[in-house]
Amino acid sequence: MKKQLFFMAMLMAMSLSASAQQQVTISLPRQSFEGWDSQTNTMRVVPGKYQIFVGGSSAEAAKNVIEVKIKC
Repeated sequence: MKKQLFFMAMLMAMSLSASAQQQVTISLPRQSFEGWDSQTNTMRVVPGKYQIFVGGSSAEAAKNVIEVKIKC
């Protein structure tokens, strides 16, 4: 089951030419992957596949999807 991570933040602004590339590291808080566990009545990281959308607009983000797998 895929989960979509909705996490919006202004982390940094970058200006690059169309042909330029730059590696960027983004830290996502643990809470971004947590859900309510009704058996233990606690929040916990929910294992599975998550889609992270990256872009300056929703249209751009729809084209830039990173999939991550969380194991516990």
